Amino acid sequence: YQRFVDPINEEYPDRGDKFCQEYFEFLICYLKGDLIERLEPMHICGFLYQNGCIEKSDRDKIASEYHSNGRSQACQELFFCMQRKKKNWPVLFMEALKDSDRSDIKCKMDLAPTPEELVRDGIAFGSDHNQGVPIAEIQNLDEETVVKRVVTPVQDNNDEEELSDSVSALGLVEDGDKAAMDSDYEEEKYMKEGSEKEFSKPKEIKLREYQLELAEKALTGKNTVICADTGSGKTWVALHIVQEHLNSKESPKVAFMARTNPLVQQQYTLFKNFLGEKRVYIINKDEKSTVPLKKLMELYDVFFFTPQILINNIEKGDTRIPEFTLLILDECHHTAKGEPYNNLMRKYIKTKHNNKEIPLPQIVGLTASIGVGAATAEEGAIQHMIKIFSNLDVHEISTVEKNKEEMKKFVAIPTEEHVKMEVCYKDPCKEIIEEEMKKVENIYENLMKRNLNSRQNLPGGEYLSKTYLGSIIKLKNQIMCDTTLPKDSGREMICCLTHLG
Repeated sequence: YQRFVDPINEEYPDRGDKFCQEYFEFLICYLKGDLIERLEPMHICGFLYQNGCIEKSDRDKIASEYHSNGRSQACQELFFCMQRKKKNWPVLFMEALKDSDRSDIKCKMDLAPTPEELVRDGIAFGSDHNQGVPIAEIQNLDEETVVKRVVTPVQDNNDEEELSDSVSALGLVEDGDKAAMDSDYEEEKYMKEGSEKEFSKPKEIKLREYQLELAEKALTGKNTVICADTGSGKTWVALHIVQEHLNSKESPKVAFMARTNPLVQQQYTLFKNFLGEKRVYIINKDEKSTVPLKKLMELYDVFFFTPQILINNIEKGDTRIPEFTLLILDECHHTAKGEPYNNLMRKYIKTKHNNKEIPLPQIVGLTASIGVGAATAEEGAIQHMIKIFSNLDVHEISTVEKNKEEMKKFVAIPTEEHVKMEVCYKDPCKEIIEEEMKKVENIYENLMKRNLNSRQNLPGGEYLSKTYLGSIIKLKNQIMCDTTLPKDSGREMICCLTHLG
């Protein structure tokens, strides 16, 4: 860091520190996805807390996230707390990596590590490596010495292959030994604890026949809505479609969208375990990242975010819809009116009409039911469905037809039954209420007889009808305004009318 600051301070006094702070912040945010995959947040929290970069409450919250939601979510919380608490957090973060013996990560962000540092961290050989030792002597080294010198930490597959080829060219090992060394590399590389792993082998998924049927139309490349009951495994179908899309396209860029952050996080957690070497990245709605989406698209293949995030990046000019090859919309039945899905699809359709030759991404929608909107009749329901499909610009609707019996074995599908309602001529509850109302009317009539001057007679008609209840309210208002009635009698009459109304 200091080697980067000093030349700038020489040219622009007192500006180097500020500039480097901003640049290191950009650099860390740029590599954030890789850091989240490799970093152990609990190993550096102590150093950051001691240096005032985070508070005790922040450390406790990070620990809680780590035990509740895993390392990835804890890393997200760590970055959020650092950016919020301290202006010079990038420098403290780099020092924390050094303090926790994670120089392998630090070297990836250090702009100019010295040769000595590279040797110390196992990135390269020292200048005195085999210096002055004739090739003949090197070839006479025993096997143990060769392996000890060769098996050094490597940073990526290219370094590993280059080192292996160099050793083979010198004739230091036989083919069998070389295979054993390669095995040692793989064992060392994948057996490291925590976040040291580079890429994990993708887990295999085996879809049921009805799920393969749901995926058929989307795999042809056409815009498709996949409609199946809740619990049928539409997410697994989408994962299969994404896997096939990534394997068949030359430069695939996939966006999986859901309407809420918890749903986005849930799908991201599932997909990243099944996509192997394909790089996945999640953008949270509350995350204030300084890295533009167009830069992230150079590094990652599959993105997870809410539709509004994509809309915001399009409007800022950070990306364009044609830069993606597949858009997946979870709960796509919300593509209506002023919903973010609908606003995004308006931009999609506008781009399609403005330039018919430009390639647009495939649209795949997932839903349990398109719904009927506010329709109360069949014709209105059909019009609502057509409107949703046209908003999504879909060409195909995928439902289970051939394998319904298999789906019934795994999915609890509610049965539909029509029951004809008959008119009930006898209502016991109504009879009880009317009996009680008659008793109240008798009390009112007795009060009327005691006040001969009163002319407020009860209305006739059917109990509980609108006409009856309206007359009761009108009569109650008349009695409240009648000053000739005794105070006690008037209050009792009003009480009776209140119960009748």
